[in-house]
Amino acid sequence: MNNLITSTTSNNNDGILIDSEKSKKWLLDSVSNETQSVDFCSAFITVGSLRFFYESFCHNGFSGPLRLLARWQLTDLLTGSSDLESYEFAKKNGLRFYVNQDFHGKVYSVDPAGILIGSANLTCAGFALKQNKNGEVCVTTQKSQVNNNFVDNLFVNATEIDDKKFILMKDAFELNKKIKNANPSWPDEILNFLTKEQKVDGLIVDEMFHLRYSEISHAAPATLELIHDMSLLGLTDIEKLDSELVKSRFLRSKSFLWLIQKFNNGPGYFYFGELTGMLHDDIIDDPVPYRKDIKGLLQNLLDWSEEFAKDFVTIDRPNHSQRVTKVI
Repeated sequence: MNNLITSTTSNNNDGILIDSEKSKKWLLDSVSNETQSVDFCSAFITVGSLRFFYESFCHNGFSGPLRLLARWQLTDLLTGSSDLESYEFAKKNGLRFYVNQDFHGKVYSVDPAGILIGSANLTCAGFALKQNKNGEVCVTTQKSQVNNNFVDNLFVNATEIDDKKFILMKDAFELNKKIKNANPSWPDEILNFLTKEQKVDGLIVDEMFHLRYSEISHAAPATLELIHDMSLLGLTDIEKLDSELVKSRFLRSKSFLWLIQKFNNGPGYFYFGELTGMLHDDIIDDPVPYRKDIKGLLQNLLDWSEEFAKDFVTIDRPNHSQRVTKVI
C-alpha cells in the first residue's frame, strides 16, 4: 500500500471538531501493535475504504480483533452506498461482520486510544480517500466503561452475518437489481434473521429525525435534512412513498424504540420537558447538542409518532405542554 501512516503519536484533541483528513489520520495514528481491538460501526461501508484501513493497521503491527457493523438496508447496496464486497473482504481476513438495519451512526472505537464519532461513513468519500470527498465533521472522545458498553450493545443488537445469510442476501440483491422497485426491501426470509428487538441505551443525533413528518412534503428534494430522514428509513424516492412502508420502518427506527422503552420502567405518560431531559441524558454525541436542539429533535420524533404510531402512543396538550401517553 502507498502513503501508509505509521506514527502512533497520541491525540490530545478530544472534543475538538476535525475534518475527514484529520479523522483518517487519527485512526491511522491510533492503531499499532499495542492496540487491543478495533470496532468500526458505520451505516455505509465500502470495500475500498475497509481495505485501506485494515491493510494500514496491519502494516502498523495491529493483529487484534476487528469487528464491523453496517446498516445494509437493501437500498444501501442497490445505490452503492455500501457493497457486498466488504463482507467478502472481511470473511477473507477473519473479520466479524454485523448488520443492523436501523443503525445510522458512525462510531470508530480503538482500544485503548479512544473513539471517533461524527458524520464520516466508512467509504472512500467519507474519509477523503478519493478526490471527490465529502465534507465530513468528526470528534474524538476517550474510552470509558459507559462508552465501551454502548459500542458493545451496538453489536449485541445486530445480526452477525455468515456465509449462509450472505448468499441469501446476495441472491435477493441480484434479483432486485433486475426488478428495480422504487422502494425495495429484503424478503421476509432475510428480515426474519435481521430483525432483533433492540435495547436502546443511547442515541446519536444522526439516529434522530431532522425534519418533522409534516415538513416532508414541503421540503426541497435535495435538502440535507430530507436526504438524511429518507436514508434513516432506507428510502430513496420521496415522490413514490408508500405510507404503510414508511410506517413499518418508522416503528422499527431506533429513536421510536427509545421512546417506547422509556415507558417500560416508568409511568404511563411523560410531559415534553421530562422527555427532553431523558433525551439529553441519552444523546452520546460529544459535545452534546444544546438543549434547544434536543427539543427540536424530540419535537420531530413526536410529530412522526403522531402520524404513524397512534396504536402505541397518544399525544395531547393539557396546560399548553405536550403529554405523551402509552396506549394500553
